[in-house]
Amino acid sequence: MGTGLAQVVSLIVAASMLVEGLKAIGIIDTLVDSVKHIDGVGSILMFFFSGTAALIGFISGSGLAVFYSFINIIPEITEKVGVNSVAVALPMQLTANLIRSMSPVAAVIIVIASITGSNPIEIIKRTSVPIISGILCCMTLSYLLFS
Repeated sequence: MGTGLAQVVSLIVAASMLVEGLKAIGIIDTLVDSVKHIDGVGSILMFFFSGTAALIGFISGSGLAVFYSFINIIPEITEKVGVNSVAVALPMQLTANLIRSMSPVAAVIIVIASITGSNPIEIIKRTSVPIISGILCCMTLSYLLFS
């Protein structure tokens, strides 16, 4: 249990450092300045942050680490561009947690593969269709309800 908790804390710290690094080199400010005057900026930010959470969640196998590190800057960014914070944060959170079920390095996939004696890729093939459908439904509903 301690080893697992240490890994999760390490992921959260690493993801937080990534966000601080992005802020320090000005990528967040550049993003805000570049989309500030575009129509539909809420959906652009929703797809950007959800995509980032999905990519990092898939690579790391943890959806919570990336969400907790990015959630601190979402209200700051959405306030600057005049977008509802929930429209960006909710799909990001749901996407980050759903994509974990498709990551070959996620603990749940590794455990299930070892219990069933199958390849983790075979499990991911079975979970990918409902997970991708869930992500698309989440994005659609968030866009319709909060934008």
